[in-house]
Amino acid sequence: MEFLNVKNITVKNGSSVPKYKQIISFFISKIRSKEILPGTKIPSINEVSFDKNISRDTVERAYNFLKKIGLIISVKGLGHYVNPKSNKTNTYILKEDGITYNLDRLNILKNLLNSISNNDSRTINSIYHNDLKHINPNDKVLNKKERLDHITTITILFDKITFEKIEVEYIHPQFNQKIIHRDQNWTNLWTIFSGIGKFSKKRFSVPIHLSHQWVGNKIIKEIQFFNTSFYENEFLAKEDRFYFQKNKFKMPSVEKYDTLKKIINTISKNKLGATVVNDKNKIIGIITDGDIRRIIAKKSVLSNISAINFMTKNPLTIDYTTRKSTALKYMLNNKINHLILTNKKGAYLGITHILDLSRDLT
Repeated sequence: MEFLNVKNITVKNGSSVPKYKQIISFFISKIRSKEILPGTKIPSINEVSFDKNISRDTVERAYNFLKKIGLIISVKGLGHYVNPKSNKTNTYILKEDGITYNLDRLNILKNLLNSISNNDSRTINSIYHNDLKHINPNDKVLNKKERLDHITTITILFDKITFEKIEVEYIHPQFNQKIIHRDQNWTNLWTIFSGIGKFSKKRFSVPIHLSHQWVGNKIIKEIQFFNTSFYENEFLAKEDRFYFQKNKFKMPSVEKYDTLKKIINTISKNKLGATVVNDKNKIIGIITDGDIRRIIAKKSVLSNISAINFMTKNPLTIDYTTRKSTALKYMLNNKINHLILTNKKGAYLGITHILDLSRDLT
C-alpha cells in the first residue's frame, strides 16, 4: 500500500488563496495527474494540521469537500485513502437530496481555452449555453453572441495565444455563499493568459481568474477578473494603424493617357480631392484638385491634356500598417494633403486625406 508523506502536501503561507482551497487543489491536481495513486493512504487531519501549523477545522473542511466529490474516502479506524475508483472516470459526482451535481468540468474548460487559442468558433459555441451571461473585468455584461464576437476580437489583436498553469477548483453550492439553483454548480479557474500583440509587437503575460456557472455541461454564466490594461493598449495600437479593411479606403484611379474630363469625374465621384495615376497597375503619379486648377489656368487648350502631362510624378506612399500618428507627421513634414497607401509589395490600397487622419487621432 502506498503512503503519502505529510511533508509532500504543499500549503503556502501568505498566499491569497485560502489554505483549505490550497489543500483541495493539491489533491485534485496530484490525483488527476496520477502522482498520487488510487488506494494511497493520506495523512490524517491532525497530522496535516500539526505539520502545516493550520487549524484542524481548515483541514477537515478540505477533506470533507474531497470526500463529497469522491476523490478520497475515510475508513473507520483506519484513516483516509484516495478513492480506489478515482481512476475509473473523469467525472466526479455528488448526490445530495436526490440532486446529482456534475463537478468535473476540467476537460471542458481546457477545450474552451484551447479553442480560444485556435479561434475554433464551433467548439466555443458548443460549450457556451444559449442563455450565456458573460461579465467582463469592466463589469460589462455580454450575451452569447457578444461574447463570441469578443473572442474573435482577441484573435484579431493577439498572436500565439496560450493559457498556462491551469488550476481549477470546484465549488459546491454550500461553499459558494450564494443561493444556487438546482443542477447548477460553480467552477473557479486560474490561469496565465499569454501572447504577442499583433500591432504593438509586445509580449504579454497576465494572470486571470474566471468563475463559471453550469447547466449540465454548458456554461451559462462566466465572470472574468484580470487587469485589462494590456488589452486596451493593444486595441489603441490597432486603432493607431492604417489596418486595411475592405472598402475602408477609397481607391480613385486613372490611367496615364486618360482625358482631363475623366480625371475630373473620377476625383468628383470619390470626393477625396485627388486620384492616383496608374500605368499597367503601377503607381506613377497623383493628381489633386490643385493640379487641375493650375493646368486650367495655364493652358488655353485642354482637349489634348492627359494625366501624364500634369500629374505629380513619383508620389509619396506609405505602408498601410504604419501608425496613423507617424503617417500624419510624415504628411506634415512633406507638406502634402493626400497620402497613398500600399501594401508591402507596393500594391495600391487607397488614399487618405490629412483632415480625415487628423480627425481619427483626436
